[in-house]
Amino acid sequence: MKVASIFVLILIGFASARAGLTPRESSKYLSNVVVYISAPCAIIHSMSEQELDPASAASLGIVCALFVALTAFSWLIAFIHSKLFKVEFADKGIYQNIIIFPNNGFMGMPISMAIYGSQGFFLMVAANILAPPVMYTFGIWNMLRHKGVGAKFSVKQFINVPVIASFVGLAIFFLRIPLPEVLGSAIKITGDMMTPLCMMVIGIQLTQSSVGSIIKNYRLVTASFVKIILLPALVFAILFPFGLITVAGKPLLDPLIIAIITLNAMMPTAALTVALSEMYGCNVKLASEGTFLTTLFSIVTIPLTAALINHLLGI
Repeated sequence: MKVASIFVLILIGFASARAGLTPRESSKYLSNVVVYISAPCAIIHSMSEQELDPASAASLGIVCALFVALTAFSWLIAFIHSKLFKVEFADKGIYQNIIIFPNNGFMGMPISMAIYGSQGFFLMVAANILAPPVMYTFGIWNMLRHKGVGAKFSVKQFINVPVIASFVGLAIFFLRIPLPEVLGSAIKITGDMMTPLCMMVIGIQLTQSSVGSIIKNYRLVTASFVKIILLPALVFAILFPFGLITVAGKPLLDPLIIAIITLNAMMPTAALTVALSEMYGCNVKLASEGTFLTTLFSIVTIPLTAALINHLLGI
């Protein structure tokens, strides 16, 4: 149901654009609201809600390390894909970001709670701690370096509102700084706007596309296949043996951690890639189509793949 609700939000954005309520240029302003206001609030709220105790510290560290490794591995796979399918230079960053960045905030967290309970949810949040600073630094850099010959990137672009919010959230998380109830509630409400606004931006952008043209774009279809099926399959194949090796009667890598990292890898493309593409003048139409297509595929792949993983891990 969570995946299906995303499509309802996209359809709302699409219908509002067709009706003239949200013209094409409005996506730029909605993207600004997402990146500068809603996303930072979502980051701070997510981190302020989590508890850190000695028992969970080790698992948190392992998951964070694996998330970094997953991002690097995803970039390698994305790089190979762009080479094999001769992706146009200006769009390489978009295609690569479609494969690299998962929607582990809006979709990953609730799905992990539904499948693996509170412990699985905590581990997914742990993976999500590093997602914002990685997306708002490496993700932006990866788009801009392919924007065109001579495109320049300044270190100042690393210093933006979401990155600052990530560090504020980390300080709140590790120092256990309590937020006043009124402030915490306002931050939560504002952060909750992020996903609906991102989906509306996608819907607005899709008025410039057709399903037929999306499906005919074999580079986009193959990138979606890599993101949704090939990448999680490779990640699981690499991590699974570590769950079989035991040390002092315990698996070297907790099966639940293997499941969460694989679940992270199988999530569709993060909706924020669309907002960032809009902000930095990249191919936002392509980013919207990639997010739409990977989300469409995930309706089928997530339930089936999660069930197979749980069976193999004995969870």
